[in-house]
Order: sequence, then structure tokens, then C-alpha cells
Amino acid sequence: MAENPEERDIVLSPHILALQKERKRLETEVTRVLLERDDLLLVQCPNIETAYLLLFGGAEHRAYTLNCRVMRLKRELEMIRAAKNRGEAADVADIGERLDREFAEYLRQLEEQKEKLQEVRQRISCDVLSDQETRKAKKFYREIVKSLHPDLHPDRTPEQVRLLQSAMSAYEQGDLLRLETIHSVVQQEQGSISTDCPRDSLSAEIDRLRKTLALLEENIREIQSRYPCSVREFIEDESKREKRKAEIEETIAALEEREKYLEKQKRELLEVIM
Repeated sequence: MAENPEERDIVLSPHILALQKERKRLETEVTRVLLERDDLLLVQCPNIETAYLLLFGGAEHRAYTLNCRVMRLKRELEMIRAAKNRGEAADVADIGERLDREFAEYLRQLEEQKEKLQEVRQRISCDVLSDQETRKAKKFYREIVKSLHPDLHPDRTPEQVRLLQSAMSAYEQGDLLRLETIHSVVQQEQGSISTDCPRDSLSAEIDRLRKTLALLEENIREIQSRYPCSVREFIEDESKREKRKAEIEETIAALEEREKYLEKQKRELLEVIM
């Protein structure tokens, strides 16, 4: 029987095969870097921050509180002196209200620090996945990302995007049961998801994946350069850890002395003008 011309067209040229191979390689590499980025952002960074705040959070909060009080006292002295220079009695209540408004942002930041410390204490009291459960969670998450991430599949549906967001949340929280459930849903849908590109769009898809890979690698470098990754050394290096503790204690001592000095100046100034 004669060969159908259309069937001969199905035989792909070496060039097309090479493009498909390159696309597959890039998809695998993007998946790997996505997982590296998400693990850094969702797991390692929270763990670093937790460890850092347990070591230094209380002392840093004390230092920040003292610094706010010192700055407020300095500003209060300025206001009292300004009243004195005008020949007026200092209205302590009015000055206090003005200071409350001026330092509202500092108070908000203090409250945020306090809440962060509380969250850390709650986090360490939660159940932690075993090594075997962690490996299983990573396996589920890797397969979900490979199937649903928009950097790999720009044509994802809104429902698939929501599934991925839920998986990211579950991975961050170490929720193995939810990850397993999402993975099961994704596996059921997998048969309807095609990763093949039309022949004429392979080159464009390869270009897109290369750009995506470069952006992800830059994103990883940026995450590694900022807090909390930037304080990893204080957790891993004992000498740096002890040096950091000493620096914070020195700062606290200096601020306490400064606060006492300013309080004394305030009392003396009020005795003169009131």
C-alpha cells in the first residue's frame, strides 16, 4: 500500500527534534529553579527569620523601643525649649499629643515587631514535618509546579492558578495533606493538559523559557541579598553570632544612658520654666 503523504509529514526533521529537546531541557531547568526559588522564599527564609528572631528578636525590640523613647525625648526637649524661647509656659499635655502624632509610625513599627515575635513563638510550637514527610511534600510540590506554574504554562486557567496558589500556601505551611489533595486533583487533570507547542512556535517558546530562567535566577540572587537571608551568617557562624549579641547589648546600654541623661535635662528644664 502506498504511503500517505500526510503520514510522511509526521516524521519530524532533525532541526525540529533538536528544538523539542531544547524546550524540554529548558522546561526541566525552569522547574528546578522555580523549586529552588520557592523553597528559598517559602521555607528557608521563614526558617532563617525564625532562628534569627529567637536569637536576637527580644534584644533588638528592646533596642528599638529605647531608640524610639530617646528620639521622642529629644523632640520633647526641643518643643519645651521653643516654648521657653517664646516666653511661654510649656503645655506638657499639648506637647504629648503632638508627639503621639509625630511618633505614630514608630509605634506602629514597634507593634509589628511585637507581633512578629509572637508569630515566631507560635511557629516553633507547631508540628514539624518529619524528613520523610518533607521529602514527600517536596515531591508533590515539584509535580504541581511542573504542571501548573505560569512560567511553564502561560495558558493556565484561573482555576489552575488558584490551585497553584493553594499549593504554595500549603508548602509554606508544611501542610502535607493539602498538598497531597492538590496533587491528586492535578494528576486527574493531567490528561487534558498538553505541553506540546505547534511546530512554528517552538523557537518562540524556547526564547520565552530562556528569559524566564534568567529572571528567576536574578530573583533568587535578589532574595539572597536581602533580609532574612542577609542575616543567615549570624545563625550559622558562632563567632559572628556572639559579636552581634554583644553589639546589641552595647547599643542597649548606650541608649539607656542616653535616656537617663535626657530625662534629667527635661526635669531640670521644666523646673526652670514652670
